[in-house]
Amino acid sequence: MRVDDLIRSIAAAQPRQPAVIAFDERDREQTLTWSGLERASAARARALAGHPAPAVIAFDAPSRARTVVQILACLRAGLAPLPLDPKAPPAERARLLRAASTRHLVHVWDGDGAPVPAADPPAGNPEPAGYLLATGGSSGAPRVIAHPGYDGRPVPNPLLAATGWRGGQRQLVVGPLHHAAPFSACLDGLLDANTVMLQNVFRPRAAMRIAAEQGVHWIQLTPTHMQWMLLAAERESLSLPALRAIVHTAAPCPAAVKRGWIELVGSRRVFEFYAATEGIGTTLVRGDEWLRRPGTVGRGFCTQIRVLDSRGRLAPAGAVGEVYMRRPGFADAAAVTRRTADGFSSVGDFGWLDEERYLFLAPRREDMVLVGGANVYPAEIEAVLLEHPQILDCAVLGVPDEQVGSRLAAYIACRPGAQLDEPGVRSFCAERLSGHKVPQIVHFIENIPRSEAGKLHRRSLPGQMRPAQTQEEAR
Repeated sequence: MRVDDLIRSIAAAQPRQPAVIAFDERDREQTLTWSGLERASAARARALAGHPAPAVIAFDAPSRARTVVQILACLRAGLAPLPLDPKAPPAERARLLRAASTRHLVHVWDGDGAPVPAADPPAGNPEPAGYLLATGGSSGAPRVIAHPGYDGRPVPNPLLAATGWRGGQRQLVVGPLHHAAPFSACLDGLLDANTVMLQNVFRPRAAMRIAAEQGVHWIQLTPTHMQWMLLAAERESLSLPALRAIVHTAAPCPAAVKRGWIELVGSRRVFEFYAATEGIGTTLVRGDEWLRRPGTVGRGFCTQIRVLDSRGRLAPAGAVGEVYMRRPGFADAAAVTRRTADGFSSVGDFGWLDEERYLFLAPRREDMVLVGGANVYPAEIEAVLLEHPQILDCAVLGVPDEQVGSRLAAYIACRPGAQLDEPGVRSFCAERLSGHKVPQIVHFIENIPRSEAGKLHRRSLPGQMRPAQTQEEAR
């Protein structure tokens, strides 16, 4: 069905059922029933009638009921929504809109008045899209990825359907709606008659209470969300008897955190996706599979996977190479720079396949640090640090050094009540890592700066120093 018809039919079948329940930073609820959501989104869709496809409508997307109305209004009007980070600096937003305008006819909308052009129209014909999402990708520069529309598309998509998803379920969205996984989970949920609950600001204790008290069935999380929510569950003795599945994405999950969730809800209710906003392919693994192969991100789901060496040859099982994926249907070819002649694409990730085609990821080569001539991947050290019972979160990076190339600096956020010092951190690492992988510099900080998707903001780490200062501190 078309999105417009689907929203009308759900609202007609259950007009008084809650469609969206939004929680603000004080846990105050705003509930929008299906009849209210249908009326509000239809009214705003009429306001967009003067912007025929293939126009793209960009707008701020805080995790509130109003944002859901705007997304559905665009789709009901046959236009492509582009949800934006409401916290993005003006310069970053301007770069993103300029990038989108090279291929699409972009207008900016405040949700009330008429949308206004964001930039000059593209030189050629504007490209059609169902919706657009921003990503930094492997380059770190803001880009937009065009996705196909929802009209006539199966809901939920097969990947979500494989994770314990049920139509009409109660779903909690804690991530920002301008990110791919929360956006697609929220939208698939609405089009499958879910009651979608939104947290405007992620607070782990509140998220756990909402999930427990509201009988939430399905949650998409990042490893950062998982870590903080697990700590909240431990401190408040919360359980989630109604939960059918958590699905985590966006970043590698520390083994201790994953095992903690498996103990909390059961191995058959914990799922992991590995994917990219560019849409080149997806893997899926369930908790019981992961326990048999710790560290895997799963096998290809409707996706073929190749691992290629530096010469573009197939790597044998167990050998690290660049990960290439191919799946039928969507992939934004313009957003992918690494592509084989027969349609396999890469976003620059590295890993290996075992004999049963389970994929394991390795750190990207650009994340490698050279210490005294030896290659060191900070992710390996971070994984070891996170096994320490007193460490809640951490980040490791290389700081320049004139003599050995780089020195390793570890930034540590401890659990409440922890008593851990620098020698203790070094001793813990030295028992588990080669000497050149042990951090020479240790900073204890309150929180590791991360995005709402759990990705590290390296430049926001305190104490970033020039090489001379680094050497003096190391001495």
